[in-house]
Amino acid sequence: MSAAIPEKRDLVVTGILMRDSKVLLCHRSASRSWYPNVWGFPGGHVEEGETDTIALKRELREELAIELLETQDLPVARLTFSDFAMTIWLVTEWSGSPRNAQSVEHDEIGWFTEEAALG
Repeated sequence: MSAAIPEKRDLVVTGILMRDSKVLLCHRSASRSWYPNVWGFPGGHVEEGETDTIALKRELREELAIELLETQDLPVARLTFSDFAMTIWLVTEWSGSPRNAQSVEHDEIGWFTEEAALG
């Protein structure tokens, strides 16, 4: 017997920010109800009426206090799970210096080599 798939999945966008051969990861606070205490790429839920790229720009502004200058024409991946669907974008151009602008959501951010990020 297979598990039931919800009729409505959360739509999520994330950005892989790359600088000097490193990627930015955010650690979700243990108090978060949705995927607490994990490292991941910055991003979040797509709100009603938003496109994926508009949601990504908003999320990066809210979480990291940066402005996305442009996105790639196509996302690097689209993943579908039982409770959410995620679109992942490569982000190489932004203005501002990424900082943890959502300390309630993330308790730490940091730049990691690919080897360190993959564990």
